[in-house]
Amino acid sequence: MSTTQYLIEAQTRHQIQVQRLGGGVIKDVMPILEQMRADIVSRLATATEWQTGRLFTLLGEIDGIIATANDQLQAQLALELEEFAAYEAEFQARMLGAAVSVETVLPATAQLAAAVTTAPAQLVSGQNVIRLTIPDMVNKFTDAKRREVRDAISAGFIEGQTNQQIATSIRRKLGTRATNELRATVRTATNHAASVARQSVFAANADIIESLRRVGTLDNRTTIQCAANDGRLYPVDTQDLPPYHYGCRTTMVPIVAEQYRIPGLEGERPAIGSDGVEQVSSRMTYSGFLRKQSREFQDDVLGPERAKLFRDGKLTLDKFVDDEGRTLTLSQLRAREGITI
Repeated sequence: MSTTQYLIEAQTRHQIQVQRLGGGVIKDVMPILEQMRADIVSRLATATEWQTGRLFTLLGEIDGIIATANDQLQAQLALELEEFAAYEAEFQARMLGAAVSVETVLPATAQLAAAVTTAPAQLVSGQNVIRLTIPDMVNKFTDAKRREVRDAISAGFIEGQTNQQIATSIRRKLGTRATNELRATVRTATNHAASVARQSVFAANADIIESLRRVGTLDNRTTIQCAANDGRLYPVDTQDLPPYHYGCRTTMVPIVAEQYRIPGLEGERPAIGSDGVEQVSSRMTYSGFLRKQSREFQDDVLGPERAKLFRDGKLTLDKFVDDEGRTLTLSQLRAREGITI
């Protein structure tokens, strides 16, 4: 298992770099949101005489501003993430190559670039499971902002608000919350691009890989969904890949077939627990990590009721989610597991 330990350490450390790269992409796309907000407010400043016909004209012009921002966001993400995916594939091939006794294969760059924008991610959002490509993620964000802005303008028209009052409302709607939503969208898109690149490398080297291991992040920000499935094994050709939700940080690690493993490799896994930053065995799963943490830490991750069930040994982490990765409500747990909460 030493080769696996090495790959887990290398992959989890690299995943931190992927998250940092996502932060850099966010900095590059955030001016587009800021410009969209400024253009909408500027257009409102020139609106006069709130009449129905002019309102429809104004809404159409606002739609055009948001459509332009949508196109710019998609173009910027495509530019950066296709380039990143090529780098990510090279890294994955090098990482795998350092752990096996044979040469590894790198997928074709053109095919990888196409897959980044066309391959859908399967995300759990609340109680829904949705399939979105990276362009779909951008469309989902800008469509929501378009509805919010249109609603604010229409409501202001009906209520007789001034342009300044409506502009203030729009600044608020396109402020902190929109910024956070765009951050989550970009981070998810970045992790999806990384996942597509990883899977392309794993598929190209399927003859030396026997399975994939799902590896989450050992800290208190990991969702129940990803905590419950940490350590789970998948076939090499699985389509059940990260990201699993918005802001997901989970990754996949290849399990090399026995005959191709290089002996003597070791590895650890970074973690942030009750006592701060530490290094733990790469064999440790999120469940084992969580059991060593304080009651407060466990409550923060699972919620008090689920944490008590976990501490008391009544339920293991995998029982808190359904087959689609959706977190079960307490009522669903009662009915499904036949326990008293």
